[in-house]
Amino acid sequence: MDELRALASARPGCSRVEWVTDHDSPGARALCKSLGFAEFDGKIVCRVDTGMT
Repeated sequence: MDELRALASARPGCSRVEWVTDHDSPGARALCKSLGFAEFDGKIVCRVDTGMT
């Protein structure tokens, strides 16, 4: 993650790194918080299933 932040910081116009996880995944949410990510409620993820399994 540190390398990803460094790559993003070095890229012109890149102002942030976003990570997506499920609300009901406490382990992933804890990992994100431990890496310095803040939870953000400002976006909504829209999804449609293709019917493929």
